[in-house]
Amino acid sequence: MRMLDLLQSVEAVADLPNFGHQEATRRWLSGVISTAWAIPTHSPYGVIDDVTVQFLSAAANSVELFEPIYRLILYRLPSDRALTPEEAAIAVRPLAAQAEASGVNPLAVLRVIEALAALVRFIRAQ
Repeated sequence: MRMLDLLQSVEAVADLPNFGHQEATRRWLSGVISTAWAIPTHSPYGVIDDVTVQFLSAAANSVELFEPIYRLILYRLPSDRALTPEEAAIAVRPLAAQAEASGVNPLAVLRVIEALAALVRFIRAQ
């Protein structure tokens, strides 16, 4: 990954939106997803689950799919507490059917959102 590409990726991720604004959150998530797509093309490290990233990309561009993702982001931002299995099932219920129809485990989507929430908390703490 070239240094300029790396800096642009960090900028896209670190430029946190006002999470109270759904459209700003959608644009931020789209930037994060674009960064996720770029990593495998520039790096020999790790494997990103393309199906999950593709689902999140579609969700970020769909009013119907983005609504439950947005609620999940807002739900996970304030807390790093691990969810119980029951809480996790409830959290992903609104998007489970669409995720499963796309071949994505809804809990994988939850894990991505939790990782993004942890990243946001880290950036805010700096």
